[in-house]
Amino acid sequence: MKYRRFRILAFLTILPVAATHAQEGKTWSLQYSGSPFIAPILTSNPSGIHTGTHSSAFAYTGEYYLSEKWHLQGGYFRTDISYGNAERTMEGWQSGVKRYFLDPHFVFQPYVSGAVQLNWSRHTENIYFPMHQGTINPRLSLVPGIGAEFYMFSSVAFMIEYDFNMGLHSSTALDVQRADRIADKGMFHHLQLGVKVAFPLRFTEEDGQMVRGFLSAVWSAMWDAILHND
Repeated sequence: MKYRRFRILAFLTILPVAATHAQEGKTWSLQYSGSPFIAPILTSNPSGIHTGTHSSAFAYTGEYYLSEKWHLQGGYFRTDISYGNAERTMEGWQSGVKRYFLDPHFVFQPYVSGAVQLNWSRHTENIYFPMHQGTINPRLSLVPGIGAEFYMFSSVAFMIEYDFNMGLHSSTALDVQRADRIADKGMFHHLQLGVKVAFPLRFTEEDGQMVRGFLSAVWSAMWDAILHND
């Protein structure tokens, strides 16, 4: 047990060293993100009807590093917002900027972001069965956000970001019952989780130490579990 704890402690010690040069020498990156949580901000829901948990979104984006702390970003996005028995869809191009705060050698990289989304999917959605839905999807949305990246390797980071999407000239209205209407103005909360790969891509000696430490810690934990079960 003591030996296993020592191996895990050694791995945790190596981890921040392995990503010491997190963004050093990087000029651009690619990122994929998905959304475990999206919630429309309703302006009308008198009966408190649950809008469901089937909303989803993903994005493929690239970043160009203007400097160590300023990055330009752009890419494709798709968002499906669920209202229970109805939904609306937006997809298109998004462009924006990120501002980082810490020295790029730090493993943890918090940032704020601002983006504009251009929606090229349907501008209006009118559905009359099983309920009447009238939607005006925005052509243009403003998306301020805040997030952080955690570098496991010199060129690979995990990211988490919260965005507040504000669709311009957008609305949705659902006549659920005769005297009951769900409505919004095109605004919603949006949480993203993703992976970012920075280029030029390289695998350093510190990365190798981290991988060896991780595998050693996993092997120690598995061996200890086998002995404990016996």
